Amino acid sequence: MAANRGMLRLYGSRATGTLEGAEMACPAGEHFAHLIAWAVETRIPPKTLIKLPYYHPTLEEGLRTAFRDLCRDMHIAPPMESLEYGPGG
Repeated sequence: MAANRGMLRLYGSRATGTLEGAEMACPAGEHFAHLIAWAVETRIPPKTLIKLPYYHPTLEEGLRTAFRDLCRDMHIAPPMESLEYGPGG
């Protein structure tokens, strides 16, 4: 797309370990918005979201990095298999 500028901020709760919301200003943000809305609505923890498949090359695979960062900020260890790229990781 040659449009690699933008911002995505995720908000989570350390008490519950869940994703609470997000704000973004980025090209094709609608690709992220519906996935994040589903995750917030269903209360799927970021630790679990990291393990979901993210297909390459897609914009959505950038979410895995954001969910890893959120886990770090919430003091939640990401699953070991998520530390490497590959199937499920």
